[in-house]
Amino acid sequence: MQDPLLKAASIACAAKQQFLIGQLPDGRDIARRNYNTAISLLIDRLGNNDEPLVSYGFAATVICSCYAMLDAPASDWQRHLDGVFSFSKVRRVNGSSGGMEQASFWSIARQEVVCSIMHRSELRLDPDLWAIDLEHIGQEGSEDLVNNQWVFFLVNFMACSHTTSPSDGLDQWYKLRDLLEHWNRSVKDRSFMDPVSVYKTISPLQRYGLREVFAMFHLAQILLFTSCPTQDCSCLVAFRRIEGKLLYYARQICGIAQSKPYGSCRVNSVQPIYYAGCCFSNNDEREAAIMLLEDIENDLGWAAKYRAWDLRKLCTDI
Repeated sequence: MQDPLLKAASIACAAKQQFLIGQLPDGRDIARRNYNTAISLLIDRLGNNDEPLVSYGFAATVICSCYAMLDAPASDWQRHLDGVFSFSKVRRVNGSSGGMEQASFWSIARQEVVCSIMHRSELRLDPDLWAIDLEHIGQEGSEDLVNNQWVFFLVNFMACSHTTSPSDGLDQWYKLRDLLEHWNRSVKDRSFMDPVSVYKTISPLQRYGLREVFAMFHLAQILLFTSCPTQDCSCLVAFRRIEGKLLYYARQICGIAQSKPYGSCRVNSVQPIYYAGCCFSNNDEREAAIMLLEDIENDLGWAAKYRAWDLRKLCTDI
């Protein structure tokens, strides 16, 4: 890695993660030193529009955001996200920019979805920038593209929850439901979804990515059924109508998590596991979800115990 900015940001993030899982005793000092170096280099480089330096700069801001998200999904991370969004607007980065900037865009898009879910806040990224072909969603593209399509789904769920008009919200809800069903039908015909061809033609890393796709699919279903804008019956009756479906999707999420998938898939499963735990009424199932969250932070150093604490608090409040 020849670019000093990108190198410093990457070392900072890696050292911090190694320290958090107990593999690098002086990792915190190494992380802070390289993080400060990265920020200094980034400030010096602002205003430089030469390639590839500007692309490296955008990627470095995304990595620094991951650095803050590792153990502090709060104010520090929010400030980094604000900086990345400003950078992306100047660069006009979107979901089909290509190269390093496209990869960086989808990384920050995932972070924005997590931020919106956690804080129940409005999205700052315009879904129109995401370059998703709705006419052929689920029908074309690699497994990576199908994975990105799930980020797009979740973004639209968040946007739907912030509509001001009940009628507009209901129209959007039905469109999302139909789009979700269309995706599910279409993607099942793809070759990389066949269990035999998967193990013959794609790498283990890609196979783990498919688990993330299905975890996100089940999360989207939970969000869909719990976010219908109108209810024509009592809350209890409405809940009983969807309780069985919620439990099914929640158990699917936890089943995927229990298979101990690749690290990146586990990192992206924090929010699905939390929402799965919220659906459980059985104490043993809730405790299993809590343990899955705690294991993610213990094994990977990625902040997840805050969601385990949220789940424990929820269990005591109901």
